[in-house]
Amino acid sequence: MAPRCSVRAVPILLWCLLPFGAAIGARAADPATPLDLAALGSPTFTTFTAKDGVPDTTILTIGTDGEGFVWLSTSQGLVRYDGHRWEPTAVPEASARISDMYLDHEGTFWVSLLSSGISHLDRGGWHFEGPSSGLTAKGFFRVVEVADELGRLETWALSLDGRLFSRTGDRWQVDPDSEQLPHETLLGLARTREIGGTTRLWVATYNDGLWFREQGAGWRRFAAPGFDAAQVDDVLVTRHEGREELWIATYGFGLWRMTEDALDLIAGEPGEGGNSIIYRLAASTPQGPARIVWAATRGGLVRVHGTRAETFGRRHGLPSDGVRSVDLWRSPEGTDVLWAATESGVVRTIQSGNGWRTASLMGSRSNGVFGVLVEPDGHGGERLWVASSGDGLGLFEDNRWRIIDAPIATLPGSNFRLLVRAPDEEGRLVLWTAVEPGELFKITEGPRIDRVATPWPKNSGQHVLDLLTRMTDRGYELWVATRESGIYLMRNGRWEATPAAGVVGQWRVAKLLEQFDREGRSWLWATSNQGLARLDHDGWTLLGGDDLPSSDLIGLDLIPDAGGHPVLWIGSAGNGIIRLDVSDPLEPRVLAPEDLPPLPDPGVYSAKRDSQGRIYLCTNNGVQQLTPNASGGFDSRIFGRRDGILHEECNTNAQFIDDHDRFWAGTLAGLSVYDPADVVPERHPKNLLLRRVRVDGEEVNPSSVRIPPDAREVDFEAALLTWQREDETRFRWQLVGHESQPGAWVADNRRVYGKPPPGNYLLRIEGRDYADLPSRPVELPVEVLPAWWERTSVRVVSAAGLILAVAGAYRRRIRWLSTRKVELEQLVTGRTAELAAANDRLAQLSHEDALTGVANRRRFDQALNNEWRRALRAGTPLGLLLLDVDHFKAYNDTLGHQAGDACLQAIAKAIADAHLRAGELVARYGGEEFAVLLPGASRKGIRTSADTVRLRIVELGLPHPQSSTAPVVTVSVGFAWTRPEIGADPTSLLAAADGALYLAKHEGRNCTREASDGCRTSH
Repeated sequence: MAPRCSVRAVPILLWCLLPFGAAIGARAADPATPLDLAALGSPTFTTFTAKDGVPDTTILTIGTDGEGFVWLSTSQGLVRYDGHRWEPTAVPEASARISDMYLDHEGTFWVSLLSSGISHLDRGGWHFEGPSSGLTAKGFFRVVEVADELGRLETWALSLDGRLFSRTGDRWQVDPDSEQLPHETLLGLARTREIGGTTRLWVATYNDGLWFREQGAGWRRFAAPGFDAAQVDDVLVTRHEGREELWIATYGFGLWRMTEDALDLIAGEPGEGGNSIIYRLAASTPQGPARIVWAATRGGLVRVHGTRAETFGRRHGLPSDGVRSVDLWRSPEGTDVLWAATESGVVRTIQSGNGWRTASLMGSRSNGVFGVLVEPDGHGGERLWVASSGDGLGLFEDNRWRIIDAPIATLPGSNFRLLVRAPDEEGRLVLWTAVEPGELFKITEGPRIDRVATPWPKNSGQHVLDLLTRMTDRGYELWVATRESGIYLMRNGRWEATPAAGVVGQWRVAKLLEQFDREGRSWLWATSNQGLARLDHDGWTLLGGDDLPSSDLIGLDLIPDAGGHPVLWIGSAGNGIIRLDVSDPLEPRVLAPEDLPPLPDPGVYSAKRDSQGRIYLCTNNGVQQLTPNASGGFDSRIFGRRDGILHEECNTNAQFIDDHDRFWAGTLAGLSVYDPADVVPERHPKNLLLRRVRVDGEEVNPSSVRIPPDAREVDFEAALLTWQREDETRFRWQLVGHESQPGAWVADNRRVYGKPPPGNYLLRIEGRDYADLPSRPVELPVEVLPAWWERTSVRVVSAAGLILAVAGAYRRRIRWLSTRKVELEQLVTGRTAELAAANDRLAQLSHEDALTGVANRRRFDQALNNEWRRALRAGTPLGLLLLDVDHFKAYNDTLGHQAGDACLQAIAKAIADAHLRAGELVARYGGEEFAVLLPGASRKGIRTSADTVRLRIVELGLPHPQSSTAPVVTVSVGFAWTRPEIGADPTSLLAAADGALYLAKHEGRNCTREASDGCRTSH
């Protein structure tokens, strides 16, 4: 929560806001230093939870290997993310409980094993290191690199018994001074060169504080006034403003920063819990004037920028406030990718490269942001003003927020609109703002906030939406657009309403704009719910109906075209962007809409152009960026939440282009900002890999695939390793020798082939990432083995025998065969075609339910056995749902069997649509019963799936007049979950789910029940 200002009266001095000085709002002579976006607002998080395959158990640590794969260590083993899904991965060399992961400068990925040694992953695969490598301790907590006195990197291993091991070549040596350290777990290691006036090696211990060793001396415990942490979980060295810093993460004693001359508590008051419990630290690559330090804490993800610490939790998009580990990986493009493991899932945030950042969450609990202004602060920098709904007026300056709202100030409310810097009647450049219910205020020197007396009605729906000032031959004019009462003018100290002829009912005016024509004459334009208005001599004239394709208008911006002609870009509520050439304001001309690329939504709030000619259209479904191209048109790009925008729906008059071409977008969920200079073009292709190959459901070696003669199908699965916008990844497949051309680009990363004819083939897989960069194709030899009768030798012998037999028969019966030749050929051809069609249909029917199109009972039984064996080998879980349509006999008896069939088809489609993940199988189990097989799903995920399916059936709204449960068709669901063990068989899982279904049907129906016995379950 940002600090709030104390305001006692209006007008009154707002002493806690910025010191305006005598030149409030004046533009600096030199360009102002831009706002540091890295210190502003919260990161944009992408969340991965159990539904994505993340285990619902506690995550101990998270790390990224040299190729960019993300690994999780849990109590159940390792889980790997390959850009497509999170999946348990059996690694014999890293099978013990893992405490930490570390990627060194050479790309070697180290994992520390609590009970057996250390493993590492390199291009040659996984390797275990133990006593034979010099590691004489039984368990290790961490591997870390530190720079020595000459800047050379050293690799150290920290043991559970208080010993340090250093690595030389392929061998480890115990540090001779280790006996001086406490005989307990060592948790962190770092080296400083300036703190204390000499080089120091620092060690964090589990229960005996922080230790250090100076060059040529022994180990000793660090002590300082006010610092008495027993458990130090991590240490990290950074540099800031030319000074060396040592960061100290403690358990329950907060986050500390040590410099050459100070030791400061940065976050988490000792003993307060929450973010005083620090687990892990990471530092981003410096961006701008300051480095950024991240801390995983019990109370959220802490970001330290400069000396300012902020905590991000559930409100900012994290699935849990408990963050156990952080890992920062630098992509080949130079983008910092931060991963954080929470107690309910994993989050990722891109630190730079894609342009978008969250500037403020003000208004996120209400309707968002309705005003934004970036301006010089008067002393070489910039400040940001934000008008929000529900959270007051915010000011960000000197890397800190200040807030003014109704509970503190004597204002009528906290719903602010309007931020306009414009002169008042005394010629002062003041900041105008407005508060619901339609009150107008101006902020002047001092600063002071003064209420402006206004004549329009004040009520809960009233707002001041825009304001414009100008000087005419009749003096100073202040024009105000209101939400309910049209336009008002204040001239010479007097207010008057300025209606427009033809207005019916409420006149809602959204935007005002001044245009100067070629003769220098001033024209005023206004957008409203009843069309575009132009100020003429006799008042406002409405242009609508035949003049414009829409009358409900919102945005209004003046953007000259390539020839310098003035063009109004008008945003409408439902008709997109309308462009009006106003070279002659009295004869405006509508431009053809075909000149523009399609919009993401017909509701447009504004069109803002930067100095490079890029135009940003803020809509109800994202932001469209239009970039001029060589042909005279525009290239289009659409930005949405996946790109980092807080919300796709923009707000009225809440967009702004600053002096550095940054685009600020006020949305329903807060304020986002796009910096084109922060965009890092994608140039490096991503890794494309073949994840697995299955033949008839059984996994085979993916390096060389041989398909046996009795196989029916082969299933290939690929993954493209990227770190953002995975939903835009596309794949293309070709089985060369069987397919003449590659298939279409598709999002599906799986391809299933029916068994091709015997022979040798080449599977070619291509991939493209979100930036449309092609990856290096994967090529895999595939051999389809022939049956014995399909072998060449057998075919040659058979053919020879057949030729002799035919020749002999021909000689004996030449005349009879001649007369029957044509008839026999026709008969054979017809029968062969019929037989092939019948076989194809039989193969389809043998696996598909004819009525519903989902798998049949036979296919389900095969899949259950196959998945049971696979889960038994891999040690992964297996889940099953059984569903029964409630009172289906009564449904059939009342509405007829034709309606019953249609009902089953609709239910089958709803179940199938809810289960589209690879490996999941939906089957008609019998009659009105359905089954869903869920390989690899967690217990929580299966429960969620059961509830989702039940609700989807209810939402179909199929009327059931004879149901005693509900007026619509419902289902009862029983589900079970197990981890297969040797000696058990899949019928136990089936029996358990059936028992749960029995309970659901006899305990009220239209509900889900979990198996309580009859199946082995983990707790």
